[in-house]
Amino acid sequence: MTQSERRNKFASEPKAWWQKSFAGSQTNERRSKAKSKCDGTVEDHRPIALDVRELIRKGVFERPVGSVFQLNLAFPWLRVMRLNATSLELELVTGRRVAVTLVRAACGVMGERMRLECPLCGRRICVLYYRDGRAACRRCNSLWYKAQRASSYRRKALAKRRIRRKLGDYGQLWATKRPPKPHGMWRRTYARYCASLERIERKMRSRV
Repeated sequence: MTQSERRNKFASEPKAWWQKSFAGSQTNERRSKAKSKCDGTVEDHRPIALDVRELIRKGVFERPVGSVFQLNLAFPWLRVMRLNATSLELELVTGRRVAVTLVRAACGVMGERMRLECPLCGRRICVLYYRDGRAACRRCNSLWYKAQRASSYRRKALAKRRIRRKLGDYGQLWATKRPPKPHGMWRRTYARYCASLERIERKMRSRV
C-alpha cells in the first residue's frame, strides 16, 4: 500500500472523539446545542402579546368567517385581524400580512381547545409575541421567563411571593407566618398552599 493510499484510508475512517475535539467539530456541535441568547423576558412583552385564550373569552371565534377586528388599541403592533375558516390573518403595522393557522388541541375530558400555530417553527402555542417586526412564539423571539434569569434562591422567593399573593397577602401581612384562609377558598386548597410555603421555606433555609 502506497503512502497516498494509506492517507486516503485514514481520512475515510471515522474519527475518535479526541480527534474530533482537536479538529473543532465537537466544539461546534456543542455551540449549536447551546441555549439561545436572551433578548428579553416574557413578562416584558406579555401586555401586548396576542393570547388565544383571551380571544376565546371575548367570543372572537364565535363570529362568522370573514369578520374583521380592529385591535390596534390593545395591540399597537397589529392593525387588522381577520377571521378565516382555519386561520387568523394578521396585518402588522409594518404592512406585512401573516397567516396564523388555527389548530385543535385535545384536553382530555375537556374535549378540544383552540390553539395557534407559530408562523416560523410550527409549534402549537397559546401566545403570539411581536418583536423586531415579526409575530412568533417566545422561542423564535428568544424570550426567556424572568425566573430563568434569576438564581435558585431568587426563584424560590418568587414562588413564595406568588403563593402568598394567592392567599391575599400583597405585603400587608409580611409579619404573619401564614396568611389566613381567604373567604371562599376551600380548606384543602388552603392546606396545599400552606404545605407549599413550608416546603419552599425549608429549601431556602437549607441554602443559607
